[in-house]
Amino acid sequence: MDIDGQIPYGGFYGTPKTEIDQLNIEINDKEVLIPNSAFSNFYSPNTCEDHPVVSFVRKPEAFISLDGKYLYLYFEGGNAAGTYFTKLVFDKENYLTKIAADYYPLSIYGSFGREFLGY
Repeated sequence: MDIDGQIPYGGFYGTPKTEIDQLNIEINDKEVLIPNSAFSNFYSPNTCEDHPVVSFVRKPEAFISLDGKYLYLYFEGGNAAGTYFTKLVFDKENYLTKIAADYYPLSIYGSFGREFLGY
């Protein structure tokens, strides 16, 4: 299945019900333009700390790199075998890239340990 020609993260079990419509970030009091392509194929995002089914679900979080050059925005979504994890990367003024991974490839390599998830 694809949606708008892209693999729909969070759409493993059928057509997703929740879509990210807009994403806004400010760095140093300046709004950073985030192209729709940065998040348009991420569906059913998890937006709270508690999740009734899966214990590894975390709320969206942002971190500055150790050298202070980059901002990393982490979020996840979907559920069960349709879970995904993503990282959006920004410099001080612009969106740079995204990294995304599905649950299945990570799960078969035992990547859900506390060390991997950063607990």
